[in-house]
Amino acid sequence: MKTRILIICFVALLLNITKISAQITLEHVYPTPTNRFQLIKLSAVGQKYVIESQGKPYILNFYNLDHSLYKTISIPVDTSHYILSNANISDHLFNGDDQVEILVSEYWSSTSRVHRTRVYNENLNVIFSEDSVDVYGILNTINGYKLSLYDFTHKIKIYSLPGTLPALVKPISKEENIANPFPNPASTRTVIPYALPDGVYKGEIIFSDINGKEVKRFTVTDAFNTLEINDELENGTYFYHLQTTEKSSGAKKLVIIK
Repeated sequence: MKTRILIICFVALLLNITKISAQITLEHVYPTPTNRFQLIKLSAVGQKYVIESQGKPYILNFYNLDHSLYKTISIPVDTSHYILSNANISDHLFNGDDQVEILVSEYWSSTSRVHRTRVYNENLNVIFSEDSVDVYGILNTINGYKLSLYDFTHKIKIYSLPGTLPALVKPISKEENIANPFPNPASTRTVIPYALPDGVYKGEIIFSDINGKEVKRFTVTDAFNTLEINDELENGTYFYHLQTTEKSSGAKKLVIIK
């Protein structure tokens, strides 16, 4: 009887170990991206992986979630220019059709001075173009989405956009206050959703290294619900939390790999 019980316990343990070990599996291996690997969400077709390759031409490869190739967009680049690998990708932000839109800034190769900012669609038609300005960011305001650009005179220009962006992640609740970054790990750009407590209009998202030393803090307000990080952090592992006059959130983890 004891032997039978031991055998049953051993089989149950073996099955449990097998179940645990099967929870993490390698799905796919992509070639090392020349510049950036990210996950995006398009309104028409949902989530896609994107590999950006900075060069001439500037190439974006889109992959389905099953890792099959969805499409490739190749943007021609003048021999005296280069495109920085920070393309903003959408499909319903700059107009109403379902074509992929790519917002990029072109620089002079000789001086690293910005030449122009453009929005292309997937057929390489130019939707928007302005010289001598760089992308400051896409702003999600209560009055709709805005494109902010800055020029050499340090002026910021705000453009009203006709469309919207789909939510890549579920909005964070005011009980949680702050969410995991997306993407994570990140190379140059990552987005952190947050929600200030009721009645609080300003706070700080504070980053510390693995030794607990503070390395960066960003002021956030209730005018927005996400913080976008662009090249402000070096390679490494960081922990961050939202600090307000009312409370301090739990810590979240961010890994930067460039």
